[in-house]
Amino acid sequence: MAKPTTVKFSEFLVLVGDGGSPETFSKPCGLTSRGINFQAATQTTSVPDCDNEDETSWDEVDVTSRKADMSGAGILALEYLDSWWSWFKTGQARNVQVRVGIKGHWQGPALLTSFNVSAQQGDKVSVDVTIEFDGEVTWTATP
Repeated sequence: MAKPTTVKFSEFLVLVGDGGSPETFSKPCGLTSRGINFQAATQTTSVPDCDNEDETSWDEVDVTSRKADMSGAGILALEYLDSWWSWFKTGQARNVQVRVGIKGHWQGPALLTSFNVSAQQGDKVSVDVTIEFDGEVTWTATP
């Protein structure tokens, strides 16, 4: 069996665009966990057997819509606090890229829908964010 090619944590990046022209993407500092989640909504239809209507029917499933969101958590870096807060407060979409090593990246407009700051005595202040993509997410492979 051949050994698989793996990706280090530091090569799984979340980058947030600044809306400029040309757009510049920056990595929010302090996120010690991050992930991207894809979901599909479905519609299920029970399809009867035409030759034997008393036979148990089988369900057929169709995808009706798709969505993606990104989550991250870690240490609150004060250098990025103003960026998180202004993004959340404006309610405007920003372009977000999620890079996976040298393979490529997912990208799309996204909203910061959850911004949680918390602390526990003896620990550093932490942050937990949810970023929901607003519409289609595209994959761009790195040549």
